[in-house]
Amino acid sequence: MRFNLSIMGLYKYDPTIFEHFHVPEHMVGENIEPYYDKEIYIARILFEAMDLELVYPDVEYMKTAIQVWSLGKRNVWNKIAEALTKYYNPIENYNRSETWTDTDTRTENWTDTEKRTEEWTHGASIDDTGTVDVKRTDNLKQKTDGTTSTETTGDESGNQTETNAAIGYNSDTWKDNTKITTDHESDTSSTSDTTVDQTVENTGTQDTETTNDLNRNLEENSLSSVDGSNGRVGSSGGSVTHTGNVSGNIGVTTSQQMVQQEIELRKQNQLIEIVVRDFIETFCILVY
Repeated sequence: MRFNLSIMGLYKYDPTIFEHFHVPEHMVGENIEPYYDKEIYIARILFEAMDLELVYPDVEYMKTAIQVWSLGKRNVWNKIAEALTKYYNPIENYNRSETWTDTDTRTENWTDTEKRTEEWTHGASIDDTGTVDVKRTDNLKQKTDGTTSTETTGDESGNQTETNAAIGYNSDTWKDNTKITTDHESDTSSTSDTTVDQTVENTGTQDTETTNDLNRNLEENSLSSVDGSNGRVGSSGGSVTHTGNVSGNIGVTTSQQMVQQEIELRKQNQLIEIVVRDFIETFCILVY
């Protein structure tokens, strides 16, 4: 009697049989991640192959065989995962991308020659001539001219009688004692004539003359000369990169047909189904 052992029976006996199973990987952003979780692959293999007899019904041998098989297939699986996850527009059957670079490089050699002579004169002349003439005349003249005349004339004449009287001891009546009679005549004439003639004259002339003659002449001369040449060698250039993309439907297939083909592609080419089929074809006996 023949004894049949499936992968499900072997797994129940030793759950570590898939310990070294390497699942497909694909790029997610900048990281490489498993394409589905490892437990999903194991569950699908157990379910699809549980009625099939194993070629190698030995736990340790199958553990090693699964490791070697998955390592050999992983590169193919990764490429399939990359293709299935590639972004594209399913209703376009033409997509062309072009990139080209225009490069321009040139070398230039030139000489700069300069010869220049400069001469200039900067002059300034200041002529300051001035005359200050101050003339002053003082004329003071004082004159006093006068005559003072005084004349006094007097005429005096008259008689003068002088009488002396005495009273006797036996009489109470004055009796003339002495009598003096004087006749005199006086003629007085006085003339005073004073003449003052005084002249004071002060005449003066003062002349002041100042002459200021200032002559300044400022002059600046300069002479410069430049004569020389300068040789230069340079290179210039650059590059311009153009990128273009042309895509669309060229008309050989309708958009509806392409959509139907996309659906069939996804149904027939599920990566997890591909891995399961590879396992059954490698480790299971397909003859009933």
